[in-house]
Amino acid sequence: MVLTWEAPPEDGGSPITGYIIEKHDKEGVRWTRCNRQTVTDLTLKVTGLLESHLYEFRVAAENAVGVGEPTSPTVFYKALDPIFKPGPPHNPKVTDTTKTSVFLSWSKPVCDGGCEIQGYIVECCTTTMSAEPAEAPAEAQAEEAAATDAPAEEWIMCTPPTGVKKTKFEVVKLKENQAYRFRVCAINKVGVATVSKLNPGEEYLFRVTAINDKGKSDPKVLAGPVMTKDLVFEPDVRPAFSSYSVHVGKDMNIDIPIFGRPKPAVSWTKDGAPLKVTTRVNILNTPTHTTLSIKDAAGDDGGMYSINVSNSAGKKDTTVEIIVLDKPGPPSAIHVTKDTIVIQWTKPEYDGGSNITGYTVEKRDMPEGRWVRANFTNVIETKFTVTGLTENAQYDFRVIAKNAVGTISKPSFNSGPTTASDKVEAPKFSIDPAFTKAIIINAGETFKLDADVHGKPLPAIQWFKDEKPIENTLRLEIKNTEHHAMIVIKDSVRIDGGVYTLQLTNEAGSEIVLIITLNESISSDAGKYEVTASNAGGTTKILIIFVVLDRPGPPVGPVEIGEVGETTVCLKWAPSEYDGGSPVTNYVVLKRETSTPTWAEVSTSIARSAIKVTKLTKGEEYQFRIKAQNRYGVSDYIDSKSVMIKLPYSKSGLLNTF
Repeated sequence: MVLTWEAPPEDGGSPITGYIIEKHDKEGVRWTRCNRQTVTDLTLKVTGLLESHLYEFRVAAENAVGVGEPTSPTVFYKALDPIFKPGPPHNPKVTDTTKTSVFLSWSKPVCDGGCEIQGYIVECCTTTMSAEPAEAPAEAQAEEAAATDAPAEEWIMCTPPTGVKKTKFEVVKLKENQAYRFRVCAINKVGVATVSKLNPGEEYLFRVTAINDKGKSDPKVLAGPVMTKDLVFEPDVRPAFSSYSVHVGKDMNIDIPIFGRPKPAVSWTKDGAPLKVTTRVNILNTPTHTTLSIKDAAGDDGGMYSINVSNSAGKKDTTVEIIVLDKPGPPSAIHVTKDTIVIQWTKPEYDGGSNITGYTVEKRDMPEGRWVRANFTNVIETKFTVTGLTENAQYDFRVIAKNAVGTISKPSFNSGPTTASDKVEAPKFSIDPAFTKAIIINAGETFKLDADVHGKPLPAIQWFKDEKPIENTLRLEIKNTEHHAMIVIKDSVRIDGGVYTLQLTNEAGSEIVLIITLNESISSDAGKYEVTASNAGGTTKILIIFVVLDRPGPPVGPVEIGEVGETTVCLKWAPSEYDGGSPVTNYVVLKRETSTPTWAEVSTSIARSAIKVTKLTKGEEYQFRIKAQNRYGVSDYIDSKSVMIKLPYSKSGLLNTF
């Protein structure tokens, strides 16, 4: 507090040398001195007071003789900072609109009146002004704001009387086709007020008012009325990177921001085809992001992925590449002596986007030796001779790949124990006894062929179908290990039938040939799956029969048109060449007038491959459609040529009756 006083009318015959100022806290009993040094002026700023405490003061003059009597105490004053009405919120503006909402933002008042802003109040009133923004100077805006306060305009408080603590607010229940002015009163923090649920096509004006303990500030009115309408922005999609990589068997999530108003529709494609969502691959879309999630990444997850976003304002496409990083196939011993072992492996199926430049071969002594490098120069080929081994000792091997950008793969699976010895064993295999009988499965089911593999050195494993090497596809997966050979075929169909050969090769002697003969009751379309173990001395084979049960093939055309009556026609066709592993039970016949695309049912229970169609309309032209059916479904169809129903009619070269 700042105190002032007047000099005493009499100085006691000696000049005044200074003044002593004392204070008394109402909650205390003693007077305490306010100044430690001599005060010669008639004013003093008293510090060290406790906020909200009540104080009284007195002053005594001092000269060379001594200290005079103090003045009478002042009244009690409360120690508080002065409080003034705050200034209006600063720079209110519209940041976004929809047909039912308006988003406002502003800054805190330049002057808070000496007290913390407690909140903001939003007010509105009707207006007939244009919604075009007015680029007027501040003075003109002030005049406009004053005009909006004219008695003819009734400002309505949209917030509670105490204002809102947060910087977001929703204005509701506005009238359709009515223009409004809005203003916002500052209460607390800088923020954005949300004015929503407005009527489509209406104009609104806003103003802002600040509140502190002293009262409300002058309101701040927006520069012009606001029209409630949906803003439209072209969509955009912005991936952080052009390519993403993941190791085989690991999970990955790619989160890509998207933009646009209204909310864009999102679609994904992979290598030009719509991306199929599965239990492993999933897409999650939010208003601001689209996320691709892949669990247990497999080799076929790699490729080019395109993201398309579109709304009423346009569309945008972008592409990202997913690289699945793989490790080399496990090495296998293809030649063994007492002091050397030649190992061979397969390249990584996926090279990480850059060519493989070499391999590192590591070995360890079995059973618990540590891994050490076996090659001291770069190995370019997928075969390496490990030397300096101890006769009859067991070793384990693994391989690490490196590409042109220096990326190192994870180590391959181990080769398994291999003994450095001149002794060898011919390749052998063992299979499930169930494979000695015909295996019958339904179309669409998954089946696998597998066999345990033995031999010294371990045989090289390769699968063939109809004498051609098999490669991984979306439906067929090869899962070989050093002691086990397996292929898995998903969603089986008729074309999966054929001769499958598993070839096991090392340098040992021959084995006998075992063939399982085909049971006569099995359809001639049964798939023949052949497992073969071969070496320099001979070949071991076993024949496995698979029957895929499916819907039949279509009837064999062309459809023969026989005798045509006034309202009838005779049709004939050849039976289906493929019965799906189950006899054809009936044929389905449909008809349509050539003047309409709609097909009508003639019969669904035709046992023979011929029918006399009745109840036709004389003078109409018809076309007929035939399908075969067995217990597993209905085949594709064949269509006849069109025929006119009229008399007389005889088609040269065709049967007149069936």
